[in-house]
Order: sequence, then C-alpha cells, then structure tokens
Amino acid sequence: MGPDNCIQFHWLNMANLIRRTMEAVRPRMLPKLVIVGAQKAGTTTVFNMLTRHPKVLPPVRKELHFFDVEDQYGKGIRHYRSLFPALPLRARGYITLEATPRYLFFSGICAPRIARHLPEATCLILLRDPVKRAYSAWNMNRTVQRRPGSLGVPDMRSFTQAVEDELAGKVQEEQHQYLARSSYADQVADYRRHFPPSRLLIHSFKSLKQNPAALINGICDHLGIPAMHPDDPALSIRSNHRTYVEPMDPGFERQLYAHFAPEMERLATVLGYMPDILEN
Repeated sequence: MGPDNCIQFHWLNMANLIRRTMEAVRPRMLPKLVIVGAQKAGTTTVFNMLTRHPKVLPPVRKELHFFDVEDQYGKGIRHYRSLFPALPLRARGYITLEATPRYLFFSGICAPRIARHLPEATCLILLRDPVKRAYSAWNMNRTVQRRPGSLGVPDMRSFTQAVEDELAGKVQEEQHQYLARSSYADQVADYRRHFPPSRLLIHSFKSLKQNPAALINGICDHLGIPAMHPDDPALSIRSNHRTYVEPMDPGFERQLYAHFAPEMERLATVLGYMPDILEN
C-alpha cells in the first residue's frame, strides 16, 4: 500500500471511529406514541404502517414489554431508552414509538408507569368488537408456538370450552383470558385517569379496516408529522392475518354478545359515548 493509500486508510478509520463515538454518546429518543392495545385489534398493522412513515424511527422491536414485565421495568428508564434510536444529528421532526398490547390489559400497572416516565407521550387504544377480538385471540393461540422468552401459550381447547372454563372461574393462563381481555371499560378508565384527552387517542379496529388512511393520518396530525399519501403502499399493510380453524357457532356468538352487552354500556359510560366497535 502506497503512502497516499495509507493516509486515506488512516483518515477513513478515524472518520469511522468518530462516527461510532458520536453515535454512542448521542441521546436516545423516547416514544412520542405508545400503542397500548387491545390485543388482536390492529396494533401490529398500525405499528407497521407508522414505521414506514419517513419521519418515524422504529424501536429495536415492536413489543418492548417494559411497563408490564417486572424484571424489565426493574432495569430502569435508561434501559428502556436504550431500546430506541439515537436522535438524528441534523434532521429535525423525527419521532419514535412502541406497541405493546399487553399494556391495556394490565392498565392498573402500566397506565401510571407510562404517565410517570413518558410525560409527553400519547397513548393509543385500539378497540375491537369484544366477541370478534376474543375469538381472534383464541384462534391465534391455537397455532402459537411456545418459544424461550415468548409469552405465547398454546390453547388446544375449543373456543366454546375455553370460554366456559373462564366463565366457570377456572384458573386460566393469562393469554387465555379471552373475555377479560375484551372487557375494556375498566382498562380504558385507568388510562383516562392518568392521561388528559390531549394525550389519549381511542380508535376502533373497525375504522382501521374501513378507512386506514383516515385513521393513520389522524394519528400523524396529532403527532405533528406530515400526512401519508392515501396511495402510500404502507396503508395497505395487513399484519398477523390468520385463517380461522373453524367458524364460531352462531348460537354461541349470540350468547357472547348478550354477555358483553352490560360491559359495552359500562364502556359507553366511561367514554361518554357508545363506541362504534361492533361488527355485527
């Protein structure tokens, strides 16, 4: 290698070292949006759409489970911050986000923690028809694989048996509490107690299906980032779509809607309006 090449190689190494050093000391971002749930209500789809936005920088993964898992929360906010991208050096207007649907189910723990540690963040709640959500969650658990570190637990019971076991008060795996996870009133109330309306967005899975561009761009407007073009391919993303292993029994479905009718009334009281989430 000649002298000129040696000098060029030296300066290239120095430049890379400086860049890595600056990246290491640059502050990490914190999320401006936390998608808290509900499970099987479009959280992955919304996350995937938003992370295609040119002004949105994604975290290391979608579900961080910081506020709901004690050993993660015990690592402290510095650990949480490490899961997000570094602040861009020159460009402005970038944001980041996360999406952990379990935050809604564990609202009593997660809502105050998020409010305390992320005082400028907005929480997004996506609500789905409670019967359809419960059935979709059961269908997912029929095919879930148990892996190290995963919260997924397979459920080989029929949907009818799973619901009857829950109604009978039998001890259930957390992931198999299908009715409890669809009982939104208390969960939403917890977030309303800890977040002002300006920092709490509540949308429906139904509106996401009907007009994804309107829902996503409403979120973008709230976050202060440009709207996405209605023809943007990101707005056609459909995540975690699964074929149902069997149709829900129509008679049992009617029973479940009757079961959830009082819960829907309670949710309307919490919100001050009846949400348009039923798909029947």
